[in-house]
Amino acid sequence: MVMKMMECSSRPQKKIIAHHMKTGPRKTRPWNIRCKPTVYPLLIPLPRDWTLISHDDDNVDVVDKG
Repeated sequence: MVMKMMECSSRPQKKIIAHHMKTGPRKTRPWNIRCKPTVYPLLIPLPRDWTLISHDDDNVDVVDKG
């Protein structure tokens, strides 16, 4: 019979959320705790002759309207 020995890591890796909570910037000051995320204005709509193409579409033909 072969006995396997378990070894514990001397520096265990934190789980993702625990690492994020531990290493993120601290908000300790009252003015900083009350800070909300920045709200940016909405983007203007694209002109009618422009077409939005995502990088996922490989089979899209681009036509020059000039």
